[in-house]
Amino acid sequence: MRSRIYAFTVVASLLALCFAHSAGAEDSFSRKDVSFKSAGLNLVGWLYVPDGLKTGEKRPAIVMAHGWSAVK
Repeated sequence: MRSRIYAFTVVASLLALCFAHSAGAEDSFSRKDVSFKSAGLNLVGWLYVPDGLKTGEKRPAIVMAHGWSAVK
């Protein structure tokens, strides 16, 4: 019985620490509105750029698209 209470206390404490850490996260990027033409349509979106990015510096990118074929 005591080992279960101990295990529960440890797990609950670790979860609390994880949530507390993520709640205090700071934004380290800026968001820019972007638009471009493709197949005669004007496409718009947001570009998230990390703070401290130097001109010409290359960083990995992630492209996310919702409704890729249906929303223009």
